[in-house]
Amino acid sequence: MQISKSILVAALFGALLSSQMAIAKPSPPPAASIVAAAETTAAGQNKNVLVLFHASWCGWCHKLDDFLAKPEIAPLIDSNYVTVHIVVQENGDKKDLDNPGGDALLESLGGKDQGIPYYAILSPKNETLAVSKNDKGQNIGYPGEEDEISLFMKMLRSTSAHLTDADGNLIETKLHEAGKKIAEERELNVKLYKPIEDALSKHDYKTALSGCDDIIASHRDQAASAHFLRYEALLHVNESKALSEIGQPLGATKSKDADGIRASLIVEQDSLSGRAYNAALSILLGKHPAATGQWYEDRQLALAYSRVHKLKEAVQYEDKAIDAAKAAKVPQSIIDDLVKSETSWQKAG
Repeated sequence: MQISKSILVAALFGALLSSQMAIAKPSPPPAASIVAAAETTAAGQNKNVLVLFHASWCGWCHKLDDFLAKPEIAPLIDSNYVTVHIVVQENGDKKDLDNPGGDALLESLGGKDQGIPYYAILSPKNETLAVSKNDKGQNIGYPGEEDEISLFMKMLRSTSAHLTDADGNLIETKLHEAGKKIAEERELNVKLYKPIEDALSKHDYKTALSGCDDIIASHRDQAASAHFLRYEALLHVNESKALSEIGQPLGATKSKDADGIRASLIVEQDSLSGRAYNAALSILLGKHPAATGQWYEDRQLALAYSRVHKLKEAVQYEDKAIDAAKAAKVPQSIIDDLVKSETSWQKAG
């Protein structure tokens, strides 16, 4: 399976954007205790429990939370459910935000390898009344498509004690309105970014750079990815200028996280100077000098070392990346690519 560059950049951006300074804080409560407390409350209020599994990096989780928090929707949900959030699948510096036992609870409710947001509706007696999977056993996540909205409404209508027909119709109408808006945004993104991705694939970096500048200037709501793609293009159009931007914000991304993104973009590029690759290696070593258990970060270090011809270190970190990727159960095609790189560096070394 091929993963597009824009998807990898977006995933990396999400992980970096979610990082924060390590501050001593109480450990999150166990998932089981959160659900148990909600069930006790629900029993006294003639409600059921809506359990939402989410993470800080998950954009669709935030979209679902935003929808459920709308002024016209929140009272309808609150009158029928005690809603709780269970944090799972965090990365990097936010891994300690995971609720202990969250992954096990997710698996027990049928959510293993289903992605997030995943949600379940439980009775006060801990009976599973509904989960967010269709008749094919697939998680619907955020209900934005027609069939997803239909299933979501079926879940609500079959498990709510106080939801009237009018209430249900209102929620359904608002979901359709939100879904239409999302579809329009998706269509606009494709229209805006496809020419840029086409230009990058043809190594037409000047055209890509100009296209990114146009998006940043005229489509601010769609400009997040444009800042990253612009930096990629700038590396090839004016490498010195691109390197001079290290230490500065990247769009809305603060300097510390922006430099991590820049470093990852640099090591993914061919035909840059040793100065660029050494700058990227320095940034990456400053962020995670040792094994992190996050395959993508170890992969970036491995690639950075290979770019400066330190193949022993490249093999070392690629081996760590392979082990972490296997533990994370990433697609086999990605693991195969990691193994292929490691083998080539071993032969070259």
